[in-house]
Amino acid sequence: MNSNKDVYKLLQTAVGIHQQGKLAKAADLYRKILSNYPDTPDALHLLGVIAHQQGDQQQALTFINKALQLNPKAAPYHFNSGEAQQALHHYAEAVKSYHKALQFQPTYPEAWCRLALAYHKQKEYQSASNAYEKALKQRPDYPAVLNNFGLLQFEEQHFNNAIQLFRKALQLQPEYIEACHNLAIALEQTGGVDEALTCYDKTLQLAPNHPGVQRQFIRLLQNTCSWSRLAPALQKIKKSTTIALHNHHQPEESPFLHLTYSDDPQKHLEISQRWSQTIAQESNARLYNTFRR
Repeated sequence: MNSNKDVYKLLQTAVGIHQQGKLAKAADLYRKILSNYPDTPDALHLLGVIAHQQGDQQQALTFINKALQLNPKAAPYHFNSGEAQQALHHYAEAVKSYHKALQFQPTYPEAWCRLALAYHKQKEYQSASNAYEKALKQRPDYPAVLNNFGLLQFEEQHFNNAIQLFRKALQLQPEYIEACHNLAIALEQTGGVDEALTCYDKTLQLAPNHPGVQRQFIRLLQNTCSWSRLAPALQKIKKSTTIALHNHHQPEESPFLHLTYSDDPQKHLEISQRWSQTIAQESNARLYNTFRR
């Protein structure tokens, strides 16, 4: 039997299992292919993709780099190398990988999107803006690009532009949680309080535990003296705070929000401690990733 046909059939089977989310089983099949056909770049690449999905980015890069040695012009390999680098916060390296992908496949809106995000993370706003525009030119109905481009516009304080982009994202994907949340924040900045409250409310309906939404919603209710809506919102956040502290987790509400309605010194202390622990852990993680580079 032709070995190329054998490999193709085995890969088809493995990819089908991979797409079902059965990562361990798919990885076993990719390794089986490599044990018989060691120079199969697709199997190496897809093992790297599984490592990336499982959070092992260094292993992902090891496999993908081996695949690239065998097939250096494969745009998806460079793209997924960029994904692993971006997950490690190695944004400059990610930019190089996405550019390589686009060198071999210029019409690749996903790569333009992720390239834009890598530039965005480095605060290279003009380069990010150009890449977002390229992605939208190739795929105008791309909700993630519209949302991320909106965030860039927001960071540059072009609030009306940001609002338009978030609205377009929601027109294409009405239950896009991040876009709905971001639209609420942008509307609040421009004085669109009533619609901002509606967007916060919708975000909470779609994702009751979405980070930041409860406390931002409550703060806006307080600032607008919306007392009838504030009372039930406070009851919800009090309950979630009690559960979080009981489980030794950081609560959704910040120490500053708690100060606005409570004079319980023990509860203030517990909330502050949990928030400070989380901030310290995140700072240490960023420092660790910096030194690993």
